[in-house]
Amino acid sequence: MGIKTEIDINASPEKVREVFLNFEAYSEWSKFIEQVIKPNSNAPTAGDKLEVTINPGSKMVMKPTLLKNTEEEFQWKGTLGIPGLFDGTHRFQFVKTDDNKTHFIQSEEFSGILTWPILYFVQDSTVQGFKDFNEALKKRAESQ
Repeated sequence: MGIKTEIDINASPEKVREVFLNFEAYSEWSKFIEQVIKPNSNAPTAGDKLEVTINPGSKMVMKPTLLKNTEEEFQWKGTLGIPGLFDGTHRFQFVKTDDNKTHFIQSEEFSGILTWPILYFVQDSTVQGFKDFNEALKKRAESQ
């Protein structure tokens, strides 16, 4: 089961990634992903444990593991309690469509025995949160 949202941004993938990776500024522009804390001052690398605060209607703090940080994609995997209950692999993709345009894709694939019951309650607010984040990222990247 998964969720996928997309948006076109009138800024280069490099600019969009710059805004996206500036976690310290999220409180200035993002209401859905309110905060991302990485373990050190270096660029996030695979294996890092992140602390992510999201607000799909009520605040939740997750501690996903970063799987990938490349020019094209940023990806983490989180679990709810014990792995296999409710796991999510969250992807942010930066697709160059023109010299100064990016097709941004945000998606999450869910698995685990509690996937259906949990998504029944949170899917709509999560989809809306993804869309809100995409719009806020677009606005921020295009204004800088």
